[in-house]
Amino acid sequence: WMTRGEKISLSESLLTPTSLSSWISLIFPFATTKNDSLFLTDISMRNCYIGLLAVSLLIVFLIGKKTRLQKFLFVAGMLFALLASGGIFKTLSYNFLPFIGYVRLNGEFRIFSLLCFIIIAAVQFEKLIKENIFIKLVLVFKILFAAVIMFFLWAIIAASVTQESLIYSFIFQRGELNSPMNMKGILNLISFYDTIILQAPIQILLLFFFIKSFNKRNFKFVFLLVLADLIMATLINVPFTGVGNTSVAQVQQVINTSPKGLPIPALIQLKDIAEEPEKTELLGHWSMYSKNIGSTSPILYPIVLTSAQNYFIRSHAEQTYLLQKPYAFLEDSSGNLQVNSFSGNRFSFTANNNKPDSIILLQNWYPHWKDQNGKQVVSWNGFIQIPVGVNEQKASAVFRPTIVLYAMLASLIFFIALILLLIFYKPKSPSLS
Repeated sequence: WMTRGEKISLSESLLTPTSLSSWISLIFPFATTKNDSLFLTDISMRNCYIGLLAVSLLIVFLIGKKTRLQKFLFVAGMLFALLASGGIFKTLSYNFLPFIGYVRLNGEFRIFSLLCFIIIAAVQFEKLIKENIFIKLVLVFKILFAAVIMFFLWAIIAASVTQESLIYSFIFQRGELNSPMNMKGILNLISFYDTIILQAPIQILLLFFFIKSFNKRNFKFVFLLVLADLIMATLINVPFTGVGNTSVAQVQQVINTSPKGLPIPALIQLKDIAEEPEKTELLGHWSMYSKNIGSTSPILYPIVLTSAQNYFIRSHAEQTYLLQKPYAFLEDSSGNLQVNSFSGNRFSFTANNNKPDSIILLQNWYPHWKDQNGKQVVSWNGFIQIPVGVNEQKASAVFRPTIVLYAMLASLIFFIALILLLIFYKPKSPSLS
């Protein structure tokens, strides 16, 4: 098996950065859903939006007096942003700083930048409330208001000149887009310029109401504006990430072809299991939905296991041998095997054979797998091997991580004790004399 305690290579650690252009999302988060050539990274690593109020407070911090905490957090945030961007800074950090190579997605470092910037903004907001002076903040809102209008006008002109816009696509492909079922197709035709054109009015309205609210010291309405800002920025991105590019009805239609519940997988040869590449592209590897164990190609997500990797680098003869077997079989192949029960952590079999044999279960071997006698099963080329005797024999493999179970029990006992303490413990009131 593999562990995340293994350091990844430098080339892998430089993948999926948060590029410099991704920081446009501080004002226009919707823009990160389009124009891959601008952002040069995965869509999940682009968005840095923390809200218009937080961004404005961050600008006020930059032009005003700073506390030591704010200075420290700003330096830390910038360092994390440099790490997230990849390049020479990440390369040097990988080679000379500990633990950097254990972060698998480079852009994840931006999360720590954003946390630092949010705390800086919170400290700045507290200072402004104590001083009850919001002139600089309102001025920043007005500057952003003007900047958003300028971007809005630029996007309209650019869309008109290049004709890269939903409007032009709708005119030229109107016959293909009339059906409501093509709504996702319409969304896919939205261009980078369209994202700014669509989001700019929202940002303009929010900035306008922020200016009004702070001028009137209406902080309850400010709170509602912040909520509305973050909720809208989140919802507008949802249809453009992951499976959101396909309609829910289409996804459900594919899922409906999958067997219901957790059936006992059929003992069929691995080479006869359908791969279904179209469904895999939509949902992830189809073997996770077909309820059949085994695959003729590597599954790289959600986790790559060493034993699975080793299988696919074996000789052609070894691969061919296993592809002609089901996920569970008798090693000597001189008897019959039946699957009695199946679950995520337990397999039960009946073997009918003429001589001692072993059941080979093509599941990744871990040290916590036990056989029907409570003994640890042995590894067969990285898979599970269960010895069985002569004639009709019942056998099972159970995943029982004893240490984890004890730890869960100790945690439960501690939790119950804490609840009882909170219920029955009554501290004495301090004497006033």
